[in-house]
Amino acid sequence: MLEAATRVSDLSEGAFDATVQPLWRAFAMAGGPSLREVERAAALVDWRAVEASAKRVALGRPGMAITLNGIAQGYVTDRVADLLRDAGLDHALVALDEQRALGTRPDGRPWRLASELGTISLMGDALAISGPAPAVAGTSLPHLIDPKAARPAAPPSPVAVVAPLAMLADGLSTALAAADGETRARIATRLPGLQATWRSTQTIHRSDSDR
Repeated sequence: MLEAATRVSDLSEGAFDATVQPLWRAFAMAGGPSLREVERAAALVDWRAVEASAKRVALGRPGMAITLNGIAQGYVTDRVADLLRDAGLDHALVALDEQRALGTRPDGRPWRLASELGTISLMGDALAISGPAPAVAGTSLPHLIDPKAARPAAPPSPVAVVAPLAMLADGLSTALAAADGETRARIATRLPGLQATWRSTQTIHRSDSDR
């Protein structure tokens, strides 16, 4: 997951950052953080300071912390899909918040999923949608934090990403939902082999890079 998180951070110019946990903790404080507390937490957010290998995970600065909330559901979805495929299933749709299709429907048609952004078709790929959501239970804290701006993110509409793996779709939808509109559009136009969809005012934006 950390390897995938690093790839998503690279693709998204840091709009996704697994080291955002200190900021999340700061904004979760009763009464909200002071400017100094936000600055102190923001100084600990830097995905490039993480060293990850099969044997060791090291954080480059004291006080850094990692959360995999923005990618873990996609990882679980992929693992379940892999288990079903290894068991011999050729046609299946795994829906665990993120969606992952094994092949097509048994009749050969694509899996068609309804969303706020319209109908999205899957044929052997995965879908993740991130966006406006209720505050974390018991708090006023949004689910998304923009790691670059060091503040909670409140996108006006959901962002859907279709990718080969649910883990990749999950991380990138989180990144695009947290990013400002200009950054989102720039990132989406250069995502290789992926589709990103979102709405601004009444316009549906759809990026189909290399698809």
